[in-house]
Amino acid sequence: MHTNFDTFIDTENPSQLPQRGHAKSKRSDLRIVGLALLVSLDFHVPLLWKVYPGNPTHSVTFVQILEELTQRYQALARDCQSITLVFDKGNNSARNPGKFSTAVVSILSAPWYRRTLPTCWLSRREISAAQRPPLETHPGLASHAPGLGTGTHVAAYLQSELQRKQIRGIQQHLAKKRRALRRAASQAAALRKSPGPKAKGIVRKSLWKQVQKICSGQHIAKILHVAVSKVRGQLQLSYRTDVSAFTRIKEQHLGKRIPLYRPA
Repeated sequence: MHTNFDTFIDTENPSQLPQRGHAKSKRSDLRIVGLALLVSLDFHVPLLWKVYPGNPTHSVTFVQILEELTQRYQALARDCQSITLVFDKGNNSARNPGKFSTAVVSILSAPWYRRTLPTCWLSRREISAAQRPPLETHPGLASHAPGLGTGTHVAAYLQSELQRKQIRGIQQHLAKKRRALRRAASQAAALRKSPGPKAKGIVRKSLWKQVQKICSGQHIAKILHVAVSKVRGQLQLSYRTDVSAFTRIKEQHLGKRIPLYRPA
């Protein structure tokens, strides 16, 4: 495991260890220190540790720190024949999996996976966790994944319950966004009718900025298409839902799990 901790060390302190970085606490005003621990499988007893500066990103420091800790562990545990590293997709990058000297088990995010191996989406089928076959027989297998190291295996499968929840979440977000767009359109219409100075204050650029803020969020901008135009000198706001884009996102993005395995 690895994380970081806030410190209250003064900015003018010359220490190189505490640095400003991406703090878990969201405190951007404090200098932080990173900590990596190698713990036992039983009871999570700390075995080895590494303190490092808090400004590098986890994906950059992850390989270096883990390699150092595993080497130290192997030096102490002489009977250790092999080590398999298991980590989540937050520590994956295009450089990481291929750099480990140990076996690696992880998971890739769907967007990153599709950019790397788009052809593997052509052969996929829905399977449950209990029915999941070995990687060697999975229809989405790629025996060599570019950028992930020689011998890396990946397999895409669909998790129906996850997909259902993700679809429901997007539908709820879309409903909120449509309500916000209706309010923005109503406000623009009300200001057009007002003879006061506020009517002159609403310009196309500011309305478009408001629309962009409303349509922010994962996948929303691809589904909701909004147009701000002038009709007879008056601003008009219109929008529509792209059903085909939503369907494409369901098929290509939602509910996907992409396990990764690379032997030592």
